[in-house]
Amino acid sequence: MRRLNALLLAVAIAAPAHSEVRIANRNGAPDLLVRATQRGIWSPIPASPRHDVLNPSGDLLGDGAPGHAVHDGKLGAAWLRASTGEIVIVTASATGPTSVDTAVVSPALGTPTVLSADGGWLAVWQSADGTVSALPWTSDATGEPAPLLDGLLLGAIVVGGDGIIISHDRATNDLVVVRIPLGRALPIPVPINGLRVPLDSTLDLPSVCMSSDGDRGTLAWESGKGLASALAIDGAGFTGPLTVRSPSGASCTSMLRATSR
Repeated sequence: MRRLNALLLAVAIAAPAHSEVRIANRNGAPDLLVRATQRGIWSPIPASPRHDVLNPSGDLLGDGAPGHAVHDGKLGAAWLRASTGEIVIVTASATGPTSVDTAVVSPALGTPTVLSADGGWLAVWQSADGTVSALPWTSDATGEPAPLLDGLLLGAIVVGGDGIIISHDRATNDLVVVRIPLGRALPIPVPINGLRVPLDSTLDLPSVCMSSDGDRGTLAWESGKGLASALAIDGAGFTGPLTVRSPSGASCTSMLRATSR
Protein backbone atom coordinates (compact mmCIF):
# COMPACT_ATOMS: atom_id res chain seq x y z
CA MET A 1 0.00 0.00 0.00
CA ARG A 2 2.85 2.42 0.82
CA ARG A 3 4.45 1.73 -2.54
CA LEU A 4 1.11 2.35 -4.27
CA ASN A 5 0.58 5.60 -2.41
CA ALA A 6 4.11 6.72 -3.22
CA LEU A 7 3.57 5.89 -6.90
CA LEU A 8 0.31 7.83 -7.01
CA LEU A 9 1.98 10.81 -5.32
CA ALA A 10 4.84 10.72 -7.84
CA VAL A 11 2.41 10.63 -10.75
CA ALA A 12 0.43 13.54 -9.30
CA ILE A 13 3.60 15.60 -8.87
CA ALA A 14 4.87 14.76 -12.37
CA ALA A 15 1.52 15.47 -14.06
CA PRO A 16 1.07 18.94 -15.59
CA ALA A 17 -0.56 21.36 -13.16
CA HIS A 18 -2.24 23.30 -15.95
CA SER A 19 -4.66 22.61 -18.77
CA GLU A 20 -5.15 23.82 -22.29
CA VAL A 21 -7.33 24.10 -25.36
CA ARG A 22 -5.45 22.94 -28.41
CA ILE A 23 -5.88 21.60 -31.93
CA ALA A 24 -5.42 17.83 -32.19
CA ASN A 25 -4.64 15.92 -35.39
CA ARG A 26 -7.12 13.04 -35.74
CA ASN A 27 -5.95 11.02 -38.74
CA GLY A 28 -5.31 14.16 -40.74
CA ALA A 29 -8.45 15.99 -39.60
CA PRO A 30 -8.54 18.74 -36.94
CA ASP A 31 -10.26 18.26 -33.61
CA LEU A 32 -10.55 20.42 -30.52
CA LEU A 33 -8.90 18.97 -27.42
CA VAL A 34 -10.02 20.52 -24.13
CA ARG A 35 -8.11 19.48 -21.02
CA ALA A 36 -9.69 20.99 -17.92
CA THR A 37 -8.50 21.18 -14.32
CA GLN A 38 -9.61 23.16 -11.31
CA ARG A 39 -7.55 26.05 -12.65
CA GLY A 40 -9.62 26.23 -15.81
CA ILE A 41 -9.19 25.21 -19.42
CA TRP A 42 -7.02 27.95 -20.88
CA SER A 43 -3.73 27.74 -18.98
CA PRO A 44 -1.16 26.24 -21.39
CA ILE A 45 1.01 23.33 -20.37
CA PRO A 46 4.55 24.77 -20.35
CA ALA A 47 6.06 21.91 -22.34
CA SER A 48 3.37 21.81 -25.04
CA PRO A 49 4.06 23.07 -28.58
CA ARG A 50 2.88 26.64 -28.98
CA HIS A 51 1.63 26.33 -32.56
CA ASP A 52 -1.33 24.11 -31.71
CA VAL A 53 -2.46 25.85 -28.50
CA LEU A 54 -5.47 27.93 -29.42
CA ASN A 55 -5.05 30.76 -26.96
CA PRO A 56 -2.16 30.72 -24.47
CA SER A 57 -3.49 33.87 -22.76
CA GLY A 58 -7.10 32.75 -22.47
CA ASP A 59 -6.96 32.25 -18.71
CA LEU A 60 -5.83 35.85 -18.25
CA LEU A 61 -8.50 37.23 -20.61
CA GLY A 62 -11.44 35.47 -18.98
CA ASP A 63 -12.25 33.33 -21.99
CA GLY A 64 -15.19 30.95 -21.72
CA ALA A 65 -15.52 27.39 -22.95
CA PRO A 66 -15.31 27.00 -26.75
CA GLY A 67 -17.83 25.48 -29.10
CA HIS A 68 -16.63 24.00 -32.38
CA ALA A 69 -17.58 22.17 -35.56
CA VAL A 70 -15.54 20.44 -38.29
CA HIS A 71 -16.39 20.42 -42.00
CA ASP A 72 -14.33 19.38 -45.04
CA GLY A 73 -11.14 19.03 -43.00
CA LYS A 74 -11.37 22.47 -41.38
CA LEU A 75 -12.37 23.35 -37.82
CA GLY A 76 -14.21 26.44 -36.67
CA ALA A 77 -14.30 27.37 -32.98
CA ALA A 78 -15.85 30.21 -31.04
CA TRP A 79 -15.84 31.36 -27.43
CA LEU A 80 -16.86 34.42 -25.42
CA ARG A 81 -14.26 36.73 -23.87
CA ALA A 82 -15.58 38.33 -20.69
CA SER A 83 -12.75 40.81 -20.20
CA THR A 84 -13.35 42.65 -23.48
CA GLY A 85 -16.98 41.79 -24.30
CA GLU A 86 -16.00 40.00 -27.51
CA ILE A 87 -16.59 36.72 -29.25
CA VAL A 88 -13.43 35.04 -30.57
CA ILE A 89 -13.65 33.21 -33.92
CA VAL A 90 -10.97 30.72 -34.96
CA THR A 91 -10.46 28.65 -38.11
CA ALA A 92 -7.94 25.80 -37.93
CA SER A 93 -6.43 22.93 -39.87
CA ALA A 94 -5.01 19.73 -38.40
CA THR A 95 -1.69 21.47 -37.74
CA GLY A 96 -3.05 24.48 -35.87
CA PRO A 97 -5.00 27.75 -36.14
CA THR A 98 -5.05 29.43 -39.57
CA SER A 99 -7.03 32.57 -38.68
CA VAL A 100 -8.25 34.34 -35.55
CA ASP A 101 -10.78 37.17 -35.43
CA THR A 102 -12.86 38.93 -32.79
CA ALA A 103 -16.10 40.91 -32.74
CA VAL A 104 -17.65 43.04 -30.01
CA VAL A 105 -20.96 41.62 -28.77
CA SER A 106 -23.55 42.54 -26.15
CA PRO A 107 -23.17 40.79 -22.79
CA ALA A 108 -23.52 37.06 -23.43
CA LEU A 109 -23.90 33.82 -21.52
CA GLY A 110 -22.57 30.28 -21.76
CA THR A 111 -20.83 28.52 -24.63
CA PRO A 112 -21.59 29.36 -28.27
CA THR A 113 -23.06 26.61 -30.44
CA VAL A 114 -21.08 26.31 -33.68
CA LEU A 115 -22.63 24.96 -36.90
CA SER A 116 -20.75 24.23 -40.12
CA ALA A 117 -21.56 23.45 -43.77
CA ASP A 118 -20.45 24.45 -47.27
CA GLY A 119 -17.16 25.99 -46.18
CA GLY A 120 -18.61 28.25 -43.52
CA TRP A 121 -19.54 28.39 -39.85
CA LEU A 122 -22.19 30.03 -37.71
CA ALA A 123 -21.75 30.75 -34.01
CA VAL A 124 -25.01 31.05 -32.05
CA TRP A 125 -25.19 32.14 -28.43
CA GLN A 126 -27.51 33.39 -25.70
CA SER A 127 -27.33 37.08 -24.94
CA ALA A 128 -27.94 38.38 -21.43
CA ASP A 129 -30.77 40.64 -22.67
CA GLY A 130 -32.94 37.61 -23.48
CA THR A 131 -32.19 37.42 -27.21
CA VAL A 132 -30.31 34.87 -29.32
CA SER A 133 -27.45 36.22 -31.42
CA ALA A 134 -25.32 34.79 -34.23
CA LEU A 135 -22.17 35.47 -36.22
CA PRO A 136 -21.34 33.86 -39.61
CA TRP A 137 -17.79 33.37 -40.91
CA THR A 138 -15.73 31.54 -43.51
CA SER A 139 -12.03 30.78 -43.85
CA ASP A 140 -11.58 34.15 -45.62
CA ALA A 141 -14.01 36.55 -43.95
CA THR A 142 -15.95 37.21 -40.76
CA GLY A 143 -19.46 38.64 -40.76
CA GLU A 144 -21.07 40.88 -38.19
CA PRO A 145 -22.79 39.66 -35.00
CA ALA A 146 -26.53 40.21 -35.11
CA PRO A 147 -29.56 39.39 -32.95
CA LEU A 148 -31.52 36.50 -34.47
CA LEU A 149 -34.62 36.09 -32.36
CA ASP A 150 -36.12 36.61 -28.92
CA GLY A 151 -36.13 34.12 -26.10
CA LEU A 152 -34.10 31.26 -24.70
CA LEU A 153 -31.83 29.32 -27.04
CA LEU A 154 -32.96 25.67 -27.10
CA GLY A 155 -30.68 24.23 -29.75
CA ALA A 156 -29.41 24.28 -33.32
CA ILE A 157 -28.75 21.75 -36.10
CA VAL A 158 -27.63 21.75 -39.75
CA VAL A 159 -30.14 20.71 -42.42
CA GLY A 160 -29.43 20.97 -46.14
CA GLY A 161 -26.49 23.33 -45.64
CA ASP A 162 -28.55 25.72 -43.51
CA GLY A 163 -28.45 26.38 -39.79
CA ILE A 164 -31.74 25.72 -37.99
CA ILE A 165 -31.94 27.64 -34.69
CA ILE A 166 -34.70 27.12 -32.13
CA SER A 167 -35.68 29.32 -29.19
CA HIS A 168 -38.53 29.70 -26.71
CA ASP A 169 -40.07 33.18 -26.54
CA ARG A 170 -41.42 33.39 -22.99
CA ALA A 171 -43.29 36.62 -23.67
CA THR A 172 -45.58 34.92 -26.20
CA ASN A 173 -44.99 31.27 -25.22
CA ASP A 174 -44.04 30.49 -28.80
CA LEU A 175 -41.48 28.09 -30.17
CA VAL A 176 -39.45 30.15 -32.66
CA VAL A 177 -37.56 28.45 -35.51
CA VAL A 178 -35.31 30.28 -38.00
CA ARG A 179 -33.21 29.16 -40.95
CA ILE A 180 -29.84 30.76 -41.78
CA PRO A 181 -27.77 29.88 -44.90
CA LEU A 182 -24.25 28.71 -44.04
CA GLY A 183 -21.09 29.04 -46.07
CA ARG A 184 -21.06 32.83 -46.35
CA ALA A 185 -19.90 35.70 -44.14
CA LEU A 186 -22.50 38.14 -45.42
CA PRO A 187 -24.81 40.01 -43.03
CA ILE A 188 -27.62 37.81 -41.79
CA PRO A 189 -30.72 38.59 -43.89
CA VAL A 190 -33.70 40.29 -42.27
CA PRO A 191 -36.44 39.17 -42.27
CA ILE A 192 -35.17 35.69 -41.55
CA ASN A 193 -36.81 32.61 -43.02
CA GLY A 194 -38.64 31.15 -40.02
CA LEU A 195 -41.87 30.60 -38.17
CA ARG A 196 -43.53 30.73 -34.76
CA VAL A 197 -45.44 27.83 -33.20
CA PRO A 198 -47.77 28.62 -30.24
CA LEU A 199 -47.31 26.25 -27.32
CA ASP A 200 -49.79 24.87 -24.81
CA SER A 201 -50.38 27.42 -22.06
CA THR A 202 -49.60 24.79 -19.40
CA LEU A 203 -46.00 24.39 -20.61
CA ASP A 204 -43.45 26.70 -19.04
CA LEU A 205 -40.42 25.40 -20.98
CA PRO A 206 -40.89 22.71 -23.63
CA SER A 207 -38.69 19.64 -23.93
CA VAL A 208 -37.23 19.89 -27.44
CA CYS A 209 -35.43 17.24 -29.52
CA MET A 210 -33.68 17.62 -32.87
CA SER A 211 -32.34 15.18 -35.43
CA SER A 212 -30.77 15.57 -38.88
CA ASP A 213 -29.44 13.22 -41.55
CA GLY A 214 -27.89 16.09 -43.50
CA ASP A 215 -30.61 16.80 -46.06
CA ARG A 216 -33.65 16.38 -43.81
CA GLY A 217 -34.31 17.13 -40.18
CA THR A 218 -36.96 16.80 -37.51
CA LEU A 219 -37.76 19.11 -34.62
CA ALA A 220 -39.98 17.50 -31.99
CA TRP A 221 -41.27 18.94 -28.74
CA GLU A 222 -43.58 18.18 -25.85
CA SER A 223 -47.05 19.60 -26.53
CA GLY A 224 -48.62 18.82 -23.15
CA LYS A 225 -51.42 16.42 -22.20
CA GLY A 226 -49.52 13.37 -23.46
CA LEU A 227 -48.94 14.82 -26.92
CA ALA A 228 -45.83 15.49 -28.98
CA SER A 229 -45.52 17.77 -32.01
CA ALA A 230 -42.96 17.93 -34.79
CA LEU A 231 -41.79 19.96 -37.76
CA ALA A 232 -40.21 18.28 -40.79
CA ILE A 233 -37.37 20.32 -42.31
CA ASP A 234 -35.90 19.94 -45.80
CA GLY A 235 -34.70 22.05 -48.70
CA ALA A 236 -38.26 23.18 -49.44
CA GLY A 237 -38.80 24.61 -45.97
CA PHE A 238 -40.86 23.57 -42.95
CA THR A 239 -43.75 21.09 -42.93
CA GLY A 240 -46.13 20.83 -39.99
CA PRO A 241 -46.47 20.91 -37.13
CA LEU A 242 -47.82 17.39 -36.80
CA THR A 243 -49.24 16.51 -33.37
CA VAL A 244 -49.53 12.90 -32.17
CA ARG A 245 -49.86 11.03 -28.91
CA SER A 246 -46.62 10.21 -27.16
CA PRO A 247 -47.63 7.78 -24.40
CA SER A 248 -44.05 6.94 -23.47
CA GLY A 249 -43.47 10.41 -22.06
CA ALA A 250 -41.42 13.35 -23.23
CA SER A 251 -38.10 11.60 -23.85
CA CYS A 252 -36.34 12.50 -27.09
CA THR A 253 -36.50 8.93 -28.37
CA SER A 254 -40.22 8.58 -27.75
CA MET A 255 -41.09 11.96 -29.25
CA LEU A 256 -39.02 11.47 -32.40
CA ARG A 257 -40.36 7.95 -32.83
CA ALA A 258 -43.97 9.01 -32.34
CA THR A 259 -43.80 11.94 -34.74
CA SER A 260 -42.00 9.99 -37.49
CA ARG A 261 -44.80 7.48 -38.00
